[in-house]
Parts: sequence; structure tokens; C-alpha cells
Amino acid sequence: MRTPSPIRRMRPVARPLITAVVTSAVALLINVATNQPGALWPWMGVVVLTVLVGILSWYEKHEQDHSKSGRTATPPGNRAVAAGPVRPGEIGSGTVSRARPPAAGGVVGARTVQPGPVRDRSDRRPVVFNAIPLRLADVTATLDATRLWVQRVQNADGGLPTDGKGSRSCTWSTAGLVWAISETTTRCDAIWLERALTWVLDNKNEDGGIPITRRGDRSIVDATAQTLIACCRGLRDSGDENYLTAVQSLAKWLLLRQEPDAGWSWAPRAECSWTATTCFGLLALHEVEALAEQADRIGESIQAGLRWIGTTQNEDGGWGSRAGDDSRAAVTGLVGFTLARLEQRSMAQAAAHHLRDSMTDAGGWPSAVDRPTGHTVTRFGDAYGVLGLAAVGDAADDDRIAHAVANLMKSYRGGHFQYLDTIMHTWPTRDGLLALAAVVRMLEERDLE
Repeated sequence: MRTPSPIRRMRPVARPLITAVVTSAVALLINVATNQPGALWPWMGVVVLTVLVGILSWYEKHEQDHSKSGRTATPPGNRAVAAGPVRPGEIGSGTVSRARPPAAGGVVGARTVQPGPVRDRSDRRPVVFNAIPLRLADVTATLDATRLWVQRVQNADGGLPTDGKGSRSCTWSTAGLVWAISETTTRCDAIWLERALTWVLDNKNEDGGIPITRRGDRSIVDATAQTLIACCRGLRDSGDENYLTAVQSLAKWLLLRQEPDAGWSWAPRAECSWTATTCFGLLALHEVEALAEQADRIGESIQAGLRWIGTTQNEDGGWGSRAGDDSRAAVTGLVGFTLARLEQRSMAQAAAHHLRDSMTDAGGWPSAVDRPTGHTVTRFGDAYGVLGLAAVGDAADDDRIAHAVANLMKSYRGGHFQYLDTIMHTWPTRDGLLALAAVVRMLEERDLE
């Protein structure tokens, strides 16, 4: 505790002293004006009494400061935080904020947040959850309502909005939502989905990649990979040769932008590989592998990406946003889903263990925020945790997954998912669709109704 300055210590006596000075001045003026010395004595009594009160106040304050000198206190500007155990690699409490992340040392502006106790890795134990119902019919109904919401917010140009209804169309969000919907029972030859995917392809850049928002913006791997998956599904459902041309072009773009013996960067050649982006690249090429003429070349690319995923795994079984980063549950969930889709079950089990260990008492996982080339990309922890655990977990995880789905539904807003304290609808809705579609597959495989 900081020692109070002499000026701070004198504050309790300052007001009585000022009162005494003013009273003395008034008494002197009365004495001069009336020329009656006897009139001064009552005023002097008031002065003496006021000074005594000030001295007593100062003494009492001094004793209080002295008695507290051995105690600790919350620094000015802080508020008390009731924090549970903080696990290595976690970046939040499960809520998502668009505010800037803490700088080194946990300082945000002038406010310092004291962390809670850090639980050692050896002390990490999965939370035990009681049984709650998880019905296939309920999950399917939510998927149907969400799909209808996506269709309702489609813009006149065919694209899907950047954030929410009425916002401008975005190639990245459109491609991601079409892919997510194709993971459900919806066929991609539905006219409104064909319009959406056609709008994305019409905005393809001259370099063959898909831009962040629309033609002319930087081409990014996330958007290109998700468009490629959606085109593969469109080709599967409609047989349209235009999709085959797009698949071949987009697959070639991805192959040429992969880092040697590694994964993919969010913005090609701008940075080193990002884990989530590499997952999207692997998922996309896996879709193409059975269609493309250059299956051997695609297979080599997939194996290189998988080797990189294997070398970047942390000792605790999880994955961080990049090589050397602390494990993040959101990223680990996406990795687990990817490994399961590519039939890498042994490596995927490590992701399942990490997801069990990092699950909060509420049944969720903290989100991760990637910052490729200065952009802010939120990896939805509650959704990606469900996505991964539903894909790689076993029957013993059923209660855990039921609680995770219940926790995920706290972000559901009657047709769409929404990051807390933001206006973002489309991005979390994409991730929510992917997660619930994985849950449906899990329930169907286990013949659970």
C-alpha cells in the first residue's frame, strides 16, 4: 500500500483550520467596527473550539492510516474480479469482445487486472457434468430455423451480409455460410444458395482467389477455401459444369499458395502459417481430392499440411493460433474436426483430451482472436469446442456435449447466433451451424433420438 503524502494526511484538519481563519477575520472586523474589545471573546472561543475539533479529526485519521499500513488494497481504478482458475493459453472467460486485447503484463490502458490462480497442468481434470437431454429433433429444428434466417437476410445482389441484415454483401461470409448450410441436410442446388455462390464467384479476383469482401480486396485463404468446399458441394448436388471449372481454379490457387512443407497463411506470402487457416485449406483440398485430375499433387499437399499440424501441437495436446503459441480451445476444436474429417483419428484424440480439460464449469470454451496482417478474426470458442468434441469425442462425452450445446444456445437469438456485445450475426451463425451439424451427425451415428 502506498504511504499517504503529508498533504493527504492533513486533509481532515484543513476545513476546520480554514473555518478558524475566517472566523478570526470576522471577529477582528467586528472589533474594529464597534470598538468594543469585549465583543472579541465569544468569537475567540469559537476559534479555539474549531481548532480543537480539527486536531481531533486529524488524530483519528492518522490512527486509521496507521492501523491499515500492513494491509493490501485494490489499487485505485481497479475493481474486484472474482476469477476462477485461469488455464494456460486461455484469452477470456468465454465471452467475446471487440475491445483490444491486454498488452504484455495484463495492462489495458491504465487499468491492471490481477489474474486469478493459475492451475498447473498436472492438476487439470475434466469437469464432471450431470445428464441433461440432447434431442435430435430439437437440434434439427434449430438448424431449420437458422437456415431460414440466412435465406431471409440474403441481399438483392445474391450475397449474404457482412454482419447482419441490411449490411453489404461479403464474399467471405457468404462462402462460409453456404459451406455451413451444406453441412446440414440442405442441398446446394437450392436456387437461393446457387445465387449466393454465383455472386461469390463473380467477385473472384484476377489472381484466382476469393477476396475478403468483394472483388479488388486482398485474396485470402479462409474465403477461398470455404468457397472451394461450397463449390464441391454445388457440383455434387447439381452436376453443373461451371462448378467443376471453379473447383479446378480454386484448388490450383490453394496449391500454389501453400508454404513449403507447412500450412497456409491467412494472407498468402504476407505471414507464416496460421493454424485455423491451415485447417480450412486441408478441409477444402480433402473435398477436391476425389474430383481433381491431380489427385497425387493434392494428396502431397494434404500430407505436408498434416505434418505441419503434427509438429505444431503443444505438450498439453492442444494447438495455438500459430506455431509456438499457447494452446487455445477454439483452435483445438477446429483442428480436431479437421483431423476427424481427414480420418486422422489417433492425432484427433489429443484434441479431444484438451477440449475436455479446458472446458469451463459453464460448459463452454473461450474464443480465440487471431490477428493476421492486422485484421481481427474471432474463432468462436463455444461453437468450435462443440464442433471438435462432437467429431472426435466418444459416448462418454455425451453429457459433456449436451451441456456444451446448452451453453452455445445462450448465444442464439431466434434464428441466428451473435457474439456478445457486438452486432455480428453472420460469422457466429456460420460457426453455430457447423457445430450443430456436427452434433446431428454424432447423434445419428450413435442412433440417439
